[in-house]
Amino acid sequence: MSASITPLPPPPVADINSATNPRAFMGGALAYASLHLDHACDHLVMGDAPALMRSVRKFAAFAKAALDTLPEAMRQLDDEGSHDD
Repeated sequence: MSASITPLPPPPVADINSATNPRAFMGGALAYASLHLDHACDHLVMGDAPALMRSVRKFAAFAKAALDTLPEAMRQLDDEGSHDD
């Protein structure tokens, strides 16, 4: 007996250009911050202080970029919410 499989519809077209989509930029910055924080944890466990400091600096830079984008991302959410009314 074979089951009928219905494919999912394609995702809606999304604007992932960070110049016009602050949430996309913030999401990318948070992803990179998370990656570098994970690397920092690995360096801490291995006792590699120079690599740990590099990873912590990279984490801090990406986290700051994400936080700096937060006001624009919130405005974007507010604008999108007002269009739903």
